[in-house]
Amino acid sequence: MNADPKTIVSYLHVNCARSFAIYKTIYKYKDEPILRENYWRMIANASQETAVIQWCSLFGSKSKRNKTHWLNSGVSGIKNRKEFQEKVLSKIPIPFAEWVQLHNSILVFRNKNVAHIDLDDWFRNIPYFDKAIQVLFLSFDILFEGSESSKLDLRGEYEKTATEANAIILKHINH
Repeated sequence: MNADPKTIVSYLHVNCARSFAIYKTIYKYKDEPILRENYWRMIANASQETAVIQWCSLFGSKSKRNKTHWLNSGVSGIKNRKEFQEKVLSKIPIPFAEWVQLHNSILVFRNKNVAHIDLDDWFRNIPYFDKAIQVLFLSFDILFEGSESSKLDLRGEYEKTATEANAIILKHINH
């Protein structure tokens, strides 16, 4: 049974946003002693890695094998990178060269630290995700404009998840 590409691509956007929200919320409290415990490190790392994998499913390789890439999914009316640049990147704004650098840094991080471990080049800086998250929000808005999924507020979902994570963290800090 084949899955509906719109459903899968929508799910990836939502779960990626939620995972980034959890990671960034925990990271905000990284200097709190309780958040240095292995449990919180594992939750932060798992959330970050999930977000990176799902972000790469949407924006990573445009190979025809990657059926969830925005260009291959059939969800968008966007036909090429130039349109993507005009409809998504120009609204952040992020120059195309900066987008390429961000995109590559996330792919390298996924390839060397998440999906595969490169023992010769394992430690690398974690990419700066804020613009990647903005791209996620804008692509969702554009890809699902006028569809059933467009009723979902992806930014609101991100904020709701961050608020929930924040409440849980504060409860543990103040316990």
